[in-house]
Amino acid sequence: SEVPWHAKILKSTRAFKIKRLPSGLIRKFKARLCVRGDLQEFGVNNWDTYAPVVTWTTVRLITVIALVHGLCSKQVDYVNAYCQ
Repeated sequence: SEVPWHAKILKSTRAFKIKRLPSGLIRKFKARLCVRGDLQEFGVNNWDTYAPVVTWTTVRLITVIALVHGLCSKQVDYVNAYCQ
């Protein structure tokens, strides 16, 4: 989709975390994409929330990588998600 001429695209950042068991072994890796909310201007670009859309090629690639490595994948859909 095209971005309207008056719209400002906010930058995003990635957050990575390693979850560990009490013994210290790695339990799982977590990653998320966070929009830089600190760049919003009140009343200017905070009226609507847009979610990034993934292509089917990316979905297939991630599915194949999970299958090849014997990983478990989950899907979650949030209406609004905020990074702390």
